Amino acid sequence: MANKDIKMNTDIGEIHPSTNEIPEALKQPFAGIQKFGLLSSNRFIKIVTISLGGLTVIAYVAIISLQFVNIKREISKYVNNLEVMFGGLQLLARIVTLAFWEEDFMELFNERKLFWSANECDKSTRTEVTSIHNLTLHLQKSFLFVTILAIIFALISPIFGSSLPLGVWTLKGHDVLYGFTLVLSQFLTPAAGIFACSYDCIYLAFAAEIVIQFKILSHYLQHLTENDGSLLEREKNYTGKLKKYYYRYIFLLRFVNKFQSFYSTMLFIEYITICPLICLEMYATTESSSMQLNARYIIMGGMVTMQLIFYCIPANYISDEALTISSAVYFSDWHSHYFPSATKPILLMIQNSQREISIKAGGLITMDARTVVNVLKVAWSACSVIRGLK
Repeated sequence: MANKDIKMNTDIGEIHPSTNEIPEALKQPFAGIQKFGLLSSNRFIKIVTISLGGLTVIAYVAIISLQFVNIKREISKYVNNLEVMFGGLQLLARIVTLAFWEEDFMELFNERKLFWSANECDKSTRTEVTSIHNLTLHLQKSFLFVTILAIIFALISPIFGSSLPLGVWTLKGHDVLYGFTLVLSQFLTPAAGIFACSYDCIYLAFAAEIVIQFKILSHYLQHLTENDGSLLEREKNYTGKLKKYYYRYIFLLRFVNKFQSFYSTMLFIEYITICPLICLEMYATTESSSMQLNARYIIMGGMVTMQLIFYCIPANYISDEALTISSAVYFSDWHSHYFPSATKPILLMIQNSQREISIKAGGLITMDARTVVNVLKVAWSACSVIRGLK
């Protein structure tokens, strides 16, 4: 299948050259992931890194779960430790996807080199593509800035009375275990933050590249013309271009499927952990009388919601942009130079592009703007029910 895709795109390269230059939005977070050793060509380093990272997260989450034994109806401590447990589960999902589906990830990265460049498009399309690249970079830098701030605040929080940078310590008389947990958290906090940020930025970069490719394909379809020559030559040239654009569309659909397949498990874990977290932050805010704690819950709730938006909105853009292909084909002025041999690829492209393309978490939950709204509604309803039962 991969060889067939490459053949398709080699043929298309005769019309429009591909770009081998990796954009900064993808290159920088990819380099960040590589520094952790998860993508190392040395099998020993890779196994040690994955094992050490996974066991560290599991050990810390296990220690934090023990703290529930001494928590007595203190909602703030419950919320603090549940944040760590859910966050640890999300981090493990990222490590597992890279560990077990590394070949799929590298295939995505390598197939991105077959993407078209926008250099041959008109000025408006090139400007739009440049704007998407710039926006992606700005979002990634903002996300990195927020991540670094969160890491700094977490690391210095013990100075202001917090028992741990991540979670709350309630076990008394276990000084050695507490010291070990404190030291472990000092290493885990920055490593987990930077790793998760790099991983998420790669998702955003891939989503942006997919949207750009659909825009470029739409542009070429709308400006599809025939070369000069005899009627037979013009028909052959026009139909040949149209078929190659159809192959390009099929290639993009397969790339989106591979993209969804790789991120599916992680997106599902994100969904099932973010939903209860938003509910907990809402409930804690309504129950707390402390302005300081309320501010913390509101900020954390906002950050968790933004995390969900971070995954849903790019997926929504992919779905919307894929649907524009049918309109691009329909308004390509194909009827003015109708050729019988072009009928089949035109109908196939219109028919296939009218089917909604969606990124699904676990193959079940569609990641789009409606999902964000529905999660907030369910979280508020659950919060109201819990308060009513109290």
